[in-house]
Amino acid sequence: MRWILIVGNLLGAIVAFVYFRVVDHASVLPPVRWFDVIVSIILFALIVGGGTWLSSLWTRPLNRELPSLSPAEAELVRGRALLFPYFLAGLSMVGWTLAGLIWGSSGLCWPGSSRRIARCARSSATPSSRAV
Repeated sequence: MRWILIVGNLLGAIVAFVYFRVVDHASVLPPVRWFDVIVSIILFALIVGGGTWLSSLWTRPLNRELPSLSPAEAELVRGRALLFPYFLAGLSMVGWTLAGLIWGSSGLCWPGSSRRIARCARSSATPSSRAV
């Protein structure tokens, strides 16, 4: 199940990155550099690593055998098993929210990207729109 989430989110991240940085010519983002690709891979790995670590902590009780558990532990395992799909959806939401904050239009992780985006936006503006 973990690999399905990782591969699915990786494909989603690649599609979003390629669309907004390569395909969408109306975007005011600067051209893609190797630095952007390398930083994106590193940050994706950190987000996935954090999610994997959190999920391993949360699912640790699910990997134990029910007959050997006390009634309180068995109840915890049953509850977590029922909440497992919601936990995975919430974990994916947190990861995509972090990605949106990092790679969003604010350019939080790109040194100087806010200035480059503003420069590209000013240079692509028409003369009539600059007079406003």
